[in-house]
Amino acid sequence: MGGVGKGHRYADRNLTGSGNGVQTVRAEERGTAPAYAGGVEQAPPAFSSDGAALVVGITGHREIVPADEPAMRAALRALLDDVARSVPHTRLVVLSLLRRGAGLLSAEVALDAGLAVIGCMAMSPETYERDLTPADAARLRAVLARCSHVSVVAHAEADTGGEAATGWYLAFHSHILIALWDGATSPAPGATAGIVQLRETGLASTRWASSIDERHQPDPTPVFQIVTSRLGKPRPDATFSVQRRYPRRFSGDRKARASFDAAIGLLDRFNADLAATAESPAAAGLPGLMARTDRTANRLQGRALSQLRVLYALALIAIAAQLGFGDTLGPEPVKIATLVAAFIAYRIVRGADLENRYQDYRAVSEGLRVQIAWNAVGGEEFVDPYYMRMQQSELQWIRMVLRSAAFVESLTPQARNERLALDWVREQWRYYHRAATRDQRRAQVYQRIGKVSQWIGVGSIVVVAILLLPPFSSLFGAMAVSAQHWAASFAALVGAAAALFASYADKRGYSANAKRYDRMFSVFDRALHQLHHRAGGESTGQAQVLREVGREALVEQAEWLLARRDRPLRVIGRGT
Repeated sequence: MGGVGKGHRYADRNLTGSGNGVQTVRAEERGTAPAYAGGVEQAPPAFSSDGAALVVGITGHREIVPADEPAMRAALRALLDDVARSVPHTRLVVLSLLRRGAGLLSAEVALDAGLAVIGCMAMSPETYERDLTPADAARLRAVLARCSHVSVVAHAEADTGGEAATGWYLAFHSHILIALWDGATSPAPGATAGIVQLRETGLASTRWASSIDERHQPDPTPVFQIVTSRLGKPRPDATFSVQRRYPRRFSGDRKARASFDAAIGLLDRFNADLAATAESPAAAGLPGLMARTDRTANRLQGRALSQLRVLYALALIAIAAQLGFGDTLGPEPVKIATLVAAFIAYRIVRGADLENRYQDYRAVSEGLRVQIAWNAVGGEEFVDPYYMRMQQSELQWIRMVLRSAAFVESLTPQARNERLALDWVREQWRYYHRAATRDQRRAQVYQRIGKVSQWIGVGSIVVVAILLLPPFSSLFGAMAVSAQHWAASFAALVGAAAALFASYADKRGYSANAKRYDRMFSVFDRALHQLHHRAGGESTGQAQVLREVGREALVEQAEWLLARRDRPLRVIGRGT
């Protein structure tokens, strides 16, 4: 068959491959084939490590009305353009079930829009072609030649035709599902109605679950339905209209759409921040994305710390002015100016949201590190199901990044490299050991500053008390009153400075981080001992240890991130 990689063999069942039970064929391994009639021949867009993709899954009826195809194409193209506009800094990748009817049509539309398309099939193209008309077979060959990847999904013998496996594959890996569907229900696993239900609930039916061997269910995410007529069935109302369906997180949830839109916005901001990091990644794939994410987090952290220090300095100056140290320059203008400057700085810091951004990117980077280690010891497990799975909120974007990055990586063969995974454990062991010691020392420094400030404040109060005694107040007169004022103001300023230092230390979380780092050092220390004990044994034992420590790291990272987000920068006495 033209257009599919020469010499690449497919098996109908029990496939083994690069990831998630699939075999894949890269575009560069395939020959070229003419595009379908009316299409634009082009090279498939390449995947890269400069950002995370938004994966749009598309499914639909096989039996579509031929006369409806032009309107269906227009509606789908408009919807894809609308999704693309909502994430201007993010690559859209379309995952399409290459079935006859809506499947082939959607792949053609996405390819003509210049999008990368991953084709998904339950059997080899040669086998699948046997059930197609000559015209549809020619369209399939043209689509295959232009797809960036083609995944042939493994399926069990009980899953006749692989419908359940391919439906689950589409639902699990997509962030948004587009369904060219009439809205009618169907009990069959892998049917369009079943895929829609799986996306909206995150739960497979009992019949579906018994047909597949998958450990994790997909997250509930939106379904954008293009109302589509089905050949031989009654025509539904509002044909070709778009119905956006956002799954509720709980009964009576009215913010489901706003929550998902916020998550998509954060994913797009992540890609925009990565693009602003000038350095090119040193490696391709997940290692390159991790390196770029690390550099972006470091850049934003540096900016956040600079802003935070300026804010605290301005706050101290404003306090000094209110206590009267600005009287020589005119009390009221100085007091007002310093307060305004501190407030403006506060609003700038809050508006930039640099702290949450770099902390979120640290979480992404740690998840990518775990994924790289797991890939290095083989297997097909993704990290995102272990990371804040119950957080169906705006933080869902972190899982979306981890899933799309791991998914794209799984499409190419992964070489086993146990040494790489072991190096990750050793690197984390050293990092947490150094970090725990460093932050413990910093916490102690700020504790000493607080104690010294307290003693200075007490000394200033003693001076004020002495100056209030009759001998001094009568002896020095007006000079004593002035000295009392300066001493009292100095004592208050020192107290305020001590409070600001304590607030800064709490904001940086030195003490809490030291405890956290120490706990994680213990986790990786135990993992190292277990790996050394199993050295020379079966690789499965080491892989099990690496997966366990990876899951521990993901849980700990999620707890840390949520705790940090619960302590936003705010004016004392005000809520968030």
